[in-house]
Amino acid sequence: HQPHGQTNSVMLAENGMYSWEFGGIGEDGVKVGRWCKKQCNFLLYHPNIKNKLHGVRLQMPLPGLNENHPIRLFIKIKSIPDEIPSPFSEKIIQQMIKKPFTKNSAWKELVFSNPEVIHQLPIKLRPHHIWLISLKTDRTIVPKEYDPESTDSRKLGVRVLF
Repeated sequence: HQPHGQTNSVMLAENGMYSWEFGGIGEDGVKVGRWCKKQCNFLLYHPNIKNKLHGVRLQMPLPGLNENHPIRLFIKIKSIPDEIPSPFSEKIIQQMIKKPFTKNSAWKELVFSNPEVIHQLPIKLRPHHIWLISLKTDRTIVPKEYDPESTDSRKLGVRVLF
């Protein structure tokens, strides 16, 4: 379930992500997001609503991240045709998220060399359109490696903020 009021883009399904969590307070208000493991896929949908489009942002808030120790994020993007199947069931959504990427799928590489940097997900959202997105990092972080008092042993890739 997606938290309300954070964005007008909807994550329909995911594979390889952790639960929703608080992502801080910024200029745009309260941010919530999900951490991607080293690799994750998700379906993103933009309903036809009148509110201003916020989009989806990507961040790697790793202590000590700098020009000499950057993290690369590889993004694959596949547009799914505007025709949304009816009825739109959980089974259909799961089939859509498992569709393979093709040579014609778009891709992009982002480099994170500062923990404060936030990149916009590089897609142009359109009403009633579904996107299949794959994110993969070249390395992960384990929070307890950076804070001896932490009990968080997750291997985190990139934070996806809504």
